[in-house]
Amino acid sequence: MELTLAFGALNRQYRKFVKAFVQEKDIEIPDDDSIRLFVTKIESNCIIAELGWVDPGTLFAGIILLMDNYNTVHEFLKKICEGIDYVSGKVVVGMKKELGKKDCEDFRDLLIPAFNGAGLLGFKELKYDAKGNVRTVSELAYVSEDVAKALAGANKKIEELESIEAADHQKVLMYLQSIEKKIGKPEAKRTHDYGVIESVSKKELRVVWLSEMDQAKVKEYSGNHFKCSFLVDANIETVRGEPKAIRVVRLHEIIPDESDEK
Repeated sequence: MELTLAFGALNRQYRKFVKAFVQEKDIEIPDDDSIRLFVTKIESNCIIAELGWVDPGTLFAGIILLMDNYNTVHEFLKKICEGIDYVSGKVVVGMKKELGKKDCEDFRDLLIPAFNGAGLLGFKELKYDAKGNVRTVSELAYVSEDVAKALAGANKKIEELESIEAADHQKVLMYLQSIEKKIGKPEAKRTHDYGVIESVSKKELRVVWLSEMDQAKVKEYSGNHFKCSFLVDANIETVRGEPKAIRVVRLHEIIPDESDEK
């Protein structure tokens, strides 16, 4: 069952990758289901799978040739690597947007068999010549510690995204009154972020960032933190009915004030 889910996840990621590729080239795929994953061989210590197309009547011959010329298998493995690094908590250079819940669930399902098995996860890109000889072009390998960290990270991301879906206040504006300072000495007293969402409460409340990535975006913002607004999804935490904290579950955008832009 775990392997079935893992191959299903890999197939969905491959299908998503191919669809993005052909859309970029302004090519139409009449049947999305034509992009499939096939298990071609099972050995005692591993399962070898092949990514392939169902191509009735050679409808997609031109697309397949185009993809081969662009070395898309190599690019797909890079995307898989980026996804695993992302759920592991690493900064992925060039990633345009954060992965959604379904993507994180795919990477979780991809990691589970490796975690419950030998703890190793590997991908190889192979090239065959006319005589059937094979050589390894590129390879990705994750050892036990990498797999365990990535799986824990994927589960954490999924929990965060489920919390986002349950945000009480979506796309509301928040401004900050104070920001946590970088403390040089361990014994120094820590400060915290405090902000206001006027549409909810005019009271200044402590801000708790659910996403470390969102918090980093705020800390690294080059403009004036007190002359901008933050478009967020948030929960308001209360004690005995009184608002006590803003739990930011997602940061959509940092909006500078016009005066700050000038």
